[in-house]
Amino acid sequence: MLKIRDLSVNYGGAKALRSVEMDLSQGEFVTLLGNNGSGKTTLMMTLSGLKRPAIGSIEFLGEKIDKLLPHFIMRRGIVQVPEGKHLFPDMTVLENLELGCYKKINFR
Repeated sequence: MLKIRDLSVNYGGAKALRSVEMDLSQGEFVTLLGNNGSGKTTLMMTLSGLKRPAIGSIEFLGEKIDKLLPHFIMRRGIVQVPEGKHLFPDMTVLENLELGCYKKINFR
């Protein structure tokens, strides 16, 4: 379902991710654990198209998505729910998570 191959991501001259490999099958639940600065957020931002890989590839359902814009990735079903101060404070946790379920958006 999701294949990540030799994924490296940089911030300027600094390497944030180096040679990440991952295969996820349909129905699997995965947790990313690590210290601050270990690349968890960078990986998620790259999967959702907010960061671009320096090298490597990302495939979702057999289609390369690593060069797609975020709204095209979102239409395929990959979304990122914000955390902390980026949440909508007047909404419940469930309501914030449900925002990731909406795909029908008109982009120009």
